Amino acid sequence: MARNRWAYLFNDDPAVVALVAQVMPLCAIFQLFDAIASVEGGILRGQGRQHLGGVANVVVYWFIALPAGLTLAFKANWGLHGLWAGMVCSWKTLLTKLLALGLCALILGVAVLRSNWKAIVEKALRRDEVV
Repeated sequence: MARNRWAYLFNDDPAVVALVAQVMPLCAIFQLFDAIASVEGGILRGQGRQHLGGVANVVVYWFIALPAGLTLAFKANWGLHGLWAGMVCSWKTLLTKLLALGLCALILGVAVLRSNWKAIVEKALRRDEVV
């Protein structure tokens, strides 16, 4: 499996390679939702509403994921697994076990889907006339 070989690109210590291989599934989940959130953030930036992505990221990462990761890593003694689990697993919210990045993707997705595209296009055309 690739997850058992990936770390050898950067390190040849078997203990480090084994730890990386254990954490790779969590990294894969993280990347899936990160891709979705990145696309939605790009759409919002294109609309000139980048502040929504900024607020969602600050709330999700600084107030949910980071405290959860630190708690799982050091209080629950999960170590590196806890840090990554905190990034993908938000246990401090009312929506227990909702993926933190999934929550961010959901917030941004709602903003994108509820966009008033006609008004956005008209605003872009007005900006284009000024230039």
